[in-house]
Parts: sequence; structure tokens; C-alpha cells
Amino acid sequence: MIHWLVIFTLLSFPLFSQDAFSQDADCEQEVLLYIAKDAGNFDIYLNDLKGNETRLTENEDMDWSPRYNPAQNRLFYNSMEAGSFIIRAMDLSGNMLDFDAGMLEEYNLSPDGALLAVQEKRDGGTYLMILDPERDTLDIIGEPETYSGRAVWSPGSDQLAFITDRDGSNELYVYRVVDQEILRITKNDLAEKYVSWSPDGKQLAFTVQFYEEGKPDTNEIYIYDLVTGESNRITDGKFNDAEIAWSPYSGLIAFHSTRENGDQIYLMEPDGTGIRQLTTSETYHGEPHWAIDTSGCR
Repeated sequence: MIHWLVIFTLLSFPLFSQDAFSQDADCEQEVLLYIAKDAGNFDIYLNDLKGNETRLTENEDMDWSPRYNPAQNRLFYNSMEAGSFIIRAMDLSGNMLDFDAGMLEEYNLSPDGALLAVQEKRDGGTYLMILDPERDTLDIIGEPETYSGRAVWSPGSDQLAFITDRDGSNELYVYRVVDQEILRITKNDLAEKYVSWSPDGKQLAFTVQFYEEGKPDTNEIYIYDLVTGESNRITDGKFNDAEIAWSPYSGLIAFHSTRENGDQIYLMEPDGTGIRQLTTSETYHGEPHWAIDTSGCR
């Protein structure tokens, strides 16, 4: 059961008036967050895209699922500490911030800080719950004995892309906040797994998992145009490319890939060109998420 008092309290942070994804000040720097296993367990790291990597968490257990919220200028992440699950918050300098997520198992706040998407397990399935305290309404996405999750907010906070198996296999859908309509994006016998929005909210990057007998499964990255309804594959099928994040600032796509140097984070243009490796250490790197570091602003 969702604890409504806790959620309304969490959503009471003051909101900024400027566009949530603006990057106007010269002192603001685009950075990439991700998890890595350099210290023997999963921690969260920050990369300035210039070859400098900073370890933000030092946990003897594990930290994962970094999510930066531009309206609150803070990082939320999942943590396992002494065998107990908790959601933490910090700034991009690694300073812990007061935060209590109550009984929530995830904290997926829209870019403008006004909406919250959370998962709830019931009726043998996993549902997405959309909370809007200004309208005092709750929208529920899901059906009994099916999965709905991996939700990602659009840059304008007006749409939510998610994965569901309601039609048999994992497919990509979009929920529209304004009319509560749910649109099906993909229709195939394969499995969509990861999704990310373009900066203008008109396209979706998503992964498709391919199966071939006798060979390891691979994930390939596609771009879907919400205006034309067309999709284009932008990776070539030679590697396992997944865990994607489309930057709302520069437009670059970050992704995890098992290429010749193991599990690394790569960057590329939206058309699949200009691929370059960002991380280098011989360990696992994944779950990329873009952020704006304002620590240099005074």
C-alpha cells in the first residue's frame, strides 16, 4: 500500500521557475552519472566527459539506479546498506541530503518535480502509479499478472515511456499525462527493455533484445519518431548495446556496451555515428544518467 502522506511530503520541495533542462550559465557543466564496480561493489560515479571520474558513493554493500532531478538539483539513488534497502539523495559534490522515501521502492520524479511515478506490486503483477498532488488524482497503469515498469519521464514532464508485457512480450508504450491516454509504440515478438527520450520529446531511443539459437542474446538500439511513426536501427548488431540515456542538454546518447573492452559506457550521436568509449577501467559500468553540475557556479 502506498503511504500517501509520505509521498505528498516528498513532493513538497520548492520548484524552480526556469525550464528544468536549461543550461544557460557558463558555470554549468554537463556530466554523466553511472554505476561501476571498481571498488569490488557497485557505487555511483560522476564523469565530466573530459576524462575525469569521481566516485560519489562508498558503500560496502551496493548503490545503483542514479536519477538526477533538474528541478531539485539533486541525485536520488537506490542503496543497500547492511542488508536493508533505502533510497538516498545527494548533491553532485557527494554531499548527503535529508530525504525520507518512506516505504517506496523507487523514486522516479518528473523533470519539473511535479509528478511522481512509483511501482506497486499487487494482483500478481507490477503496476505504475502516477501521482499529481496539484490535481489530487492518482492514475494507475497496469493489469493483473502483468508487468509495467522501467518508466522514463519526457523532458517536458508531460509523457511517460514505459515497458509492459500486457500483450504477451515486453513492448514499449507511452502514457500521456494530459488525457491519460496510453499509446502502444512497438509491436513484435522480441523484447524491448530500455528507453530514453530525445531532448525535444519527439523521439524515443529504445533497445530491442534479439535471440539466436546457440548465440548470446544481444540488445540493439533503435530511434522511434513519434511524429512520423518510423523507427530506425542505429547500432549494427555486432555488440550488446543497452542501458541507454539520451542527453537533454547536448543530445548525445550514452549507453552500456559489451564491446572489445568489456562492460563500458560509450557515447554517440543520435544517428549512431561518432561512437567513443568514455569509461576505461576493467570492470562493469552501467546505468548511465545525465546531469548538470552547478558546483562551479557562485
